[in-house]
Amino acid sequence: NKGTDMSPNNLNPIGYSQLQNPVITFKDTGIYAIKLITSNAFNCKDTLTKFIDVELAATYYLPNVFTPNNDNKNDLYKGSGITENIKSFKLSIWNKWGERIYETQNLLAGWNGKKNNFGEDVPQGVYLCVVNYLTPRGEYKELKTYVTLIR
Repeated sequence: NKGTDMSPNNLNPIGYSQLQNPVITFKDTGIYAIKLITSNAFNCKDTLTKFIDVELAATYYLPNVFTPNNDNKNDLYKGSGITENIKSFKLSIWNKWGERIYETQNLLAGWNGKKNNFGEDVPQGVYLCVVNYLTPRGEYKELKTYVTLIR
């Protein structure tokens, strides 16, 4: 006889199951207490409580190459991931001499292979990309990677 009491923040139960491997979907973020109550054939009971932390996902991934050659395939360098919960976003692109080539605070924007996205094309080569953002709980994240621009 097994039961699992799934209580948010040690308050009211949000579910109960007698299944061997119960599954629960949490409706909000927070710390949840998961309590397992079990008994043997002699009705001797034991209880175990574990806590899980449910938080909003925030991920950002960058490709390592792009080809801004106006063929409508891979012409814009930008990241992807679970971005709707990201805060204070900034992406910057740097050349090998330490000159900033592009910068944006718009998660949906991308680099088109031109300096500040205007004028002449920058040379084919390797560029440093730096991304900074905050997770939903305010944790600072910094990604540094190299991108190869191929024409």
